[in-house]
Amino acid sequence: MVMTTGPGLLFAPRAHVAMRHGIDCLADLVRPTLGPTPRCVALAGSSSNHPPEILDDGATIVRRVIQLPDPYADMGAMLLRHTLWQVQKAVGDGTATTAVLLQAIVRHATPYLAAGGNAMDLKRGLERGLAAAITALQGLARPLEGAAAIAHTAEALCHDAEMANLLGEIFDIVGPDGHVQVEAGHSLGLERRYVEGVHWYEGFFSPCFITDPRKQEARLEDPAVLISDLRLTTAEQLAPLLERVSRANQRSLLVIAQEVSGSALGLLVANHRAGTLRLLAVRAPSYGAHQAGILEDLAVLTGGRVVTQAGGARTQDVSLADLGYARLAWADAHTFGILGGKGDPVKLRQRIAQVKAELAATDDPADREKVRERLGKLLGGIAILQVGAATKVELEARKARAERAVTALRLALAEGVVPGGGAAYLACQPSVQRLSASSDEKVGLQALSCALEEPLRVIAWNAGHEPSTVIAQVKASPPGWGFDALRGQVVDMWTAGILDPVRVLKTALEAAVSGAAMALTTDVLVHHRWPKMSFEP
Repeated sequence: MVMTTGPGLLFAPRAHVAMRHGIDCLADLVRPTLGPTPRCVALAGSSSNHPPEILDDGATIVRRVIQLPDPYADMGAMLLRHTLWQVQKAVGDGTATTAVLLQAIVRHATPYLAAGGNAMDLKRGLERGLAAAITALQGLARPLEGAAAIAHTAEALCHDAEMANLLGEIFDIVGPDGHVQVEAGHSLGLERRYVEGVHWYEGFFSPCFITDPRKQEARLEDPAVLISDLRLTTAEQLAPLLERVSRANQRSLLVIAQEVSGSALGLLVANHRAGTLRLLAVRAPSYGAHQAGILEDLAVLTGGRVVTQAGGARTQDVSLADLGYARLAWADAHTFGILGGKGDPVKLRQRIAQVKAELAATDDPADREKVRERLGKLLGGIAILQVGAATKVELEARKARAERAVTALRLALAEGVVPGGGAAYLACQPSVQRLSASSDEKVGLQALSCALEEPLRVIAWNAGHEPSTVIAQVKASPPGWGFDALRGQVVDMWTAGILDPVRVLKTALEAAVSGAAMALTTDVLVHHRWPKMSFEP
């Protein structure tokens, strides 16, 4: 039944057919991108003057899809689109895998519903099978250790040998909790550098503090450090503190504050130029709760105390005991850093434990990355991967691949790896097939069991091989063996280094089952004639 006036309504079984059609349309867009021999998808430029956008990333491809012409099929497409974007946000990879898994489950289950089957029993079968498959996946996992093993896994993620080797070195040095930044480079290749100590993307308040004109950089040796979120606008706010610092024969002072302007900035610049004290004022990093965490980290690193507006503190009342101390501080127009903080090592270890607990309790991906950045700095430094390319389009694509690989590698180091290329999913198939169930639930188990073959099937097809033959060969091979699509051979995946982070595969499978269950248990579709526009994925 379809209503032609007001909101449109579509009931089962036609609703299931429409949902499946929308899911198929979007999944078929990203199927070619799965595996080490991916095809690309070209999207027309925003105008006739812009070249087409060439993409091999499933999440970005589906995000570019705004709407399908059929409003009911569009609901299935948008369900898959949202599911893939959530996977991308959570683990940074696995979107194409999620798409083919979800599509396969829906394809195998829809005929059963069309014949009058019970959708809720089918869903229960899917959920039972999911639990068994996740347990089997966890049983396959091994820790990822050593630069060579990390590089092998990185290459499976980014399909770029040079990038993979650098990421292997970087994560071998900084570990799973280290902070890795991906930036645009100034050459065509890849470069990496390591930054000792802590540094933040906030610069000095005035170039008058510069001590090295060639580098346009200000440096202080053995500075005292005022850590605050105050707004300093008058000389009266800073004069008493400068006098105390000078009387204590402390020759340099770093001021971290929310704002330094007016006569307060003039006082610092005048004393700095006169040589009375070596001074430097920089902006407090970030804002809100994240800024408060950063300032507390800096206080522990340097052995100082945070002077806050919320606590009613004034710089006039700050004593020398409230200041932190470091071996070196530096700043330019965009960044500042501190090396050799002289805080208590015991308190630093306690602070690291607190931040790790905060990271474990944080669910939002953006907030997790901010907390992880703080943790990396507390642990002693960060790594910067600079990515170069010949064109802007290539640069953005390469940066995106690097960022996805960094996220997935961190998960691999934290939770382990399993055989890649779809082999791990295939190895979970017997665990699902062994489950006993009612006839209706068994349909859900069978749909999931068939779907577990789909990633390997698509990888083989994209590499130009017959999927059924490849699957049969892998099933006849010892445990841990799978299909190397680049060489066209069945190999020991552990020896070949073709590995996937277990967390990525778990997240992809859980998202696929959840999305498929939602599609299969939706019996009515309601279409508004003039729906509100959304800009969210």
